[in-house]
Amino acid sequence: MAERRIVVDPEERVALNCSAKGNPTPHMAWTRDPPDPRSAMLASGVGEVRLDIPRATVADTGRYLCQASNVVNSATPHATALVVRREYIAVT
Repeated sequence: MAERRIVVDPEERVALNCSAKGNPTPHMAWTRDPPDPRSAMLASGVGEVRLDIPRATVADTGRYLCQASNVVNSATPHATALVVRREYIAVT
């Protein structure tokens, strides 16, 4: 699956959704790539997971991975690239 790319303005709300099916129902988790040791797992759920970023900043720019796993197997992570535009002032 191709990497998804989302471009937003600063202060914009971002919601990243991910879901998977399996038996048993998989555990889902959003992480950063590369992982941030201060917040290894950003959001988690069972069968589906939503990562909310209420007010995006440039620091939120990066690659996010959604991982699904259960006791039987782990799926290849689904990647989303988030780009938060930099604010600027144009002088003419």
